Amino acid sequence: MKTTKTDTFMHPFAVAKARIGLAWSWCIVLTVSSVTAQAPWPRHTIDDSSRGADGVRLADVDGNGLPDVITGWEEGGVVRVCFHPGADQVRQRWPAVTVGRAPSPEDAFAVDLDRDGSPDVVSCHEGKEQAIWFHWNPGPADPAGVTTAATGTAGWLSRKVPSTVGETQWMYGLAMQVDGQHGVDLVIGSKGTAGGRVAWLECPADPRDVSAWKLHDIEKATWIMSLEAADMNGDGREDLFVTDRKGDRRGAYWLQKKSDGGETWRRHDIALADQEVMFAAVLPESAGTPSRPNDRSAIPGLWIATRNNQFFHLRFRNDRWVPQVFTNPFLAKSGKAVAVAPQPGGGVLLAHTSNSAYSGVRHRQPAVAVTTLTRDDETWKLGSWIDVSGLEGTKFDRAEWIDLDHDGDLDLLTCEETDNLGVFWYEQP
Repeated sequence: MKTTKTDTFMHPFAVAKARIGLAWSWCIVLTVSSVTAQAPWPRHTIDDSSRGADGVRLADVDGNGLPDVITGWEEGGVVRVCFHPGADQVRQRWPAVTVGRAPSPEDAFAVDLDRDGSPDVVSCHEGKEQAIWFHWNPGPADPAGVTTAATGTAGWLSRKVPSTVGETQWMYGLAMQVDGQHGVDLVIGSKGTAGGRVAWLECPADPRDVSAWKLHDIEKATWIMSLEAADMNGDGREDLFVTDRKGDRRGAYWLQKKSDGGETWRRHDIALADQEVMFAAVLPESAGTPSRPNDRSAIPGLWIATRNNQFFHLRFRNDRWVPQVFTNPFLAKSGKAVAVAPQPGGGVLLAHTSNSAYSGVRHRQPAVAVTTLTRDDETWKLGSWIDVSGLEGTKFDRAEWIDLDHDGDLDLLTCEETDNLGVFWYEQP
């Protein structure tokens, strides 16, 4: 079903350019705030047609100005795009298409690889597949490619990138211009005690020639979770922010490309080498507070979930990183992701998702919670935690704040893998 444009797709915030240094310092420990007793937020299913929904990424794939959702279904072996149907029908299941079929997709995202004006989809595969796949958008010439329900690939053409096959278990990726040539390049991360790495795929003169995409290693890794492109040192060039959850080089760090365009990248360690870090979010430190002249709080803050009963906020102060640590909501042992967004009246809205809906004593606990934060000059302060998910769902993933129903407040988009809740959004009451 073709939709009409009802609003312009914009992410809740744009990541500010920032000057980031390197250091580690003391931390401030806060206890969990009180829990607000209320019913869980209404959950609206977008897609539950397959098994093992593993991640949500946003892009306007069909070009109607509304945010569509791209997801790899790990156990189902499919990559799907769900098309925003407009505010009037957003609480129903969304029209969707399977853009490709391949085992063990761990991540999928949209990018216009061939520069034809129609976003394509890139998927990262782990398990025995171990490959990057490109799924070419048929574009406006084939309307069925964006309107057909989940019965097939509907004109999408899938191709495996040969240089990535059998190299490692690919986990996460993003589009980034690395070498300044041809089209956009791709940065990809993987897991594996031997072959785990951060790498980039060099776009050739003809992006459609998948055999011409060259793989370049950047950094050894064990289990990549987050990759974010941001100017981490204020030199006007994009760097890579990384979280690696395992191994002797784990933690949060950023990678700086040599200014001469060479192959060498320099690693800058930030913090949390003693933590099993998970998904991270980047938010300008000026968000939620009044701006002041010459205020360095515009330097981005890093919000990082861990599997160690805590999540962290890292801010850059006096040429060093200063961590603030928070206890997970509802005593959740295994955090998975945090999502943050500034509020118009000040403060920040924060969501926390859990990788397991059980506490350390095995009592069932809510796995998705939100709270508001306010900030003085030095620290963020938590409000009361609100149960969003109730007791439904076990293994949640990364989340996005976005106003899907166009009612003026932010809703929470996420997915759940183990209990097959699929892809869905929670409506903020």
